[in-house]
Amino acid sequence: MKVSLNWLKEFVDIDVSVDELAYRLTMAGIETEAVKNVSVDKNVVIAKILSVEKHPNADKLSVCEVTDGENNYKIVCGAKNIKAGDVVPLAKIGAKLPAGEIKKAVLRGVESQGMLCSPAEIKAGDDTSGIFILPAAAKIGSTLDEYLNNDSYFEIVITINRGDCLSVFGIAREVSAIFGKKIKKEIKNYGIKSKNIFPVEIKNPEKCPRYTGFIIKNVKVGPSPKWLADRLTNCGLRPINNVVDITNYVLLEYGQPLHAFDIAQLKNKIIVRNANNGEKILALDNNEYPLDDEMLVIADEKQPVAIAGVIGGTPTSVTDLTKNIFLEAACFDPISIRKTSRKLAISTDSSYRFIRGIDEKNVPNIAMLAAEMLQKICGGEIVEGAVDIYPNPAKPAKIELDVNRVNKILGAEISIDEIKNILTRLGFNFNLNSLTFNLSVTVPSHRNDVKDEIDLVEEIARIYGYNNIKTNAQISFRTNVFAADKTEQIIDRLKSIAVSAGFFETISYNFVSKEDLLKLKLKESGWEIKNPVSKEEPFLTTSLIPQMIKNVTGNFNRGKNDIKFFEIGRVFLEKEKTFFSGCVSGCEAGWWKGNPSPIDFYFLKGFIETVFNGIGISCYRLEGNDNETFDKNESAKIKISDKTVGHFGSLAPDIKGEMDLKDLYVFEIVLDDVVPFADFRKKYVPVSKYPSVERDIAIEISQNFSAGEITRVIKKEGADMLSEVKLFDFYEGEQIKEGYRSLAFRMTFIHKDRTLKDEDVNTTIKKIISQLEKKFNAKIR
Repeated sequence: MKVSLNWLKEFVDIDVSVDELAYRLTMAGIETEAVKNVSVDKNVVIAKILSVEKHPNADKLSVCEVTDGENNYKIVCGAKNIKAGDVVPLAKIGAKLPAGEIKKAVLRGVESQGMLCSPAEIKAGDDTSGIFILPAAAKIGSTLDEYLNNDSYFEIVITINRGDCLSVFGIAREVSAIFGKKIKKEIKNYGIKSKNIFPVEIKNPEKCPRYTGFIIKNVKVGPSPKWLADRLTNCGLRPINNVVDITNYVLLEYGQPLHAFDIAQLKNKIIVRNANNGEKILALDNNEYPLDDEMLVIADEKQPVAIAGVIGGTPTSVTDLTKNIFLEAACFDPISIRKTSRKLAISTDSSYRFIRGIDEKNVPNIAMLAAEMLQKICGGEIVEGAVDIYPNPAKPAKIELDVNRVNKILGAEISIDEIKNILTRLGFNFNLNSLTFNLSVTVPSHRNDVKDEIDLVEEIARIYGYNNIKTNAQISFRTNVFAADKTEQIIDRLKSIAVSAGFFETISYNFVSKEDLLKLKLKESGWEIKNPVSKEEPFLTTSLIPQMIKNVTGNFNRGKNDIKFFEIGRVFLEKEKTFFSGCVSGCEAGWWKGNPSPIDFYFLKGFIETVFNGIGISCYRLEGNDNETFDKNESAKIKISDKTVGHFGSLAPDIKGEMDLKDLYVFEIVLDDVVPFADFRKKYVPVSKYPSVERDIAIEISQNFSAGEITRVIKKEGADMLSEVKLFDFYEGEQIKEGYRSLAFRMTFIHKDRTLKDEDVNTTIKKIISQLEKKFNAKIR
């Protein structure tokens, strides 16, 4: 949001530099940057377009005749947003712009004596879509630099909870609290009484808690005065006409969205209701939007005339022919507006503010202020009374504040008088309990983000100054790493493990095409986006692998074959879940004395084992993989208890062939299913001082059973005495009958309290052999 210093000074006295003001606001939690005025070459002047004619030799170009008040110029231009009468910046021959010096040129056979400029070409904004249209009142012939640089500006970034700061008045309140200055111009309480001046029906009071309207008759619609048009232009808005400009001006000044309807175009009454499925509206941006029954609209008896809180409709908009207007000011449910805005992919200044919440209490007061501006600038008369439907007035929130707790939380020594002073400057009212010295605090209506005691502590801290709170060595820190959110702890650990193993993190879109999922034989998405970022990828993804493979392919195409990528992100199945996925290809990093070794299945298996060990999970097991995405002979599934929590290995041969991926190995782990078993807190296990005993066992077993299954039985029967079991030999050949193989395991036994005897170990081995014979029909070799 761009804020004018001169405008701000109308509400509060400011006696510090622009940079100091920006710094103090930022330190108080309102991220602010002073915008340095960009000097514009003196040869860029304000000119008026006299005529626009089609270029004789080019369909996409026009030939304009413009004047700077003294001379006329012929300019060849490709913009589509200009017409005769427009006031525009003219860069004359010799003007030096960021892109270079303007020189006389012949374009398709027509000489051009300069250039008409877009905002971006003169660093007056980022818009490159058309010529910078200036207010009609701008002085023809004056330099653009003189026109633009008579004020200082701030670029302010407001967090989602501080909707009260999305206005000049809101920032002025913050400045007042930070510097202890008095607000010079408060919002006037007009004491408006509701009167049926126009029929209005609210069918969804839960989505529209307050609706206010005024009627102004006999207005004269036309250009805005220069001061008003300049303010809008300098804050990034395009002047339209005096009525619309006033509604935008009040929005910027007080943060209350307004909308003006042409009463002559309204059919009998206003109805605030949910849209009907299949209804459509032609909006002010000249786009037609389909509506559904979850969207709140402002309608008359015939059709929707506005999408509530988002954008108005063209049929009832104010034009040069409008005489009587109905001025709407309302408060809409933030969640409803956010859903509609996202569903239709429309973001406006109004929706931006409604989503963050506005001040219900002052809706009619700000509307009346706008009505008075309309009367003053546009003429006409305000009809006595106003529509003000407010069936369930919001009650001020009250919070008990323990003053001692403030200092305990902050580790500071702020006096009760200072706390009371800060709260007063912020607009909070309070009563002091003489026995407990606690404060019963009443929250002002514009601070809908303050709900609990801790919010008040934050308010006190930011105005007192975080930099004024001294470091306290006595503050105790929690040592339990799981005191914070466990999933976040696991994610941090996984990232550290992956990066340590040489992986690079990727961040991809959550959108895929149906074809991407089908190619990889992945579960199809049940969620299609109505307004996707890309029409080619309209589905929410059910796996991170498709986008990751696109990243890999992009690297392969550029000759980068040694790949180690990982990503942690959300996927959208029946329930939204977090996946940890990755892929590897090529070779491991070599060293000066040896050649790099190719990455294979066992490299990825080792990484998976490192991951699970790193987050403290030992109860997992690896089994044969029946997932169609993977090669059954070179992949495995990861199971905990009886639940599959992930897969890893080589992609299926037909997938690799179709996608030309060669030796690519991928993994995907469902973090939501893994986190409950994770525990990477350090546990001390004393090393036994007694000697260990090693025994080997070789068995002949059916190929239908895996080494992992055998290992689990050995570990179970070995119980506490068995410290380690390893597969050290594998054989299939002449001495083994068909369909069978020989597996040899080395077992290490140790006891923590005594030296093991042969009979102890022999008894355990007999139990192990008995179970292997029973469960797998194994034969000892």
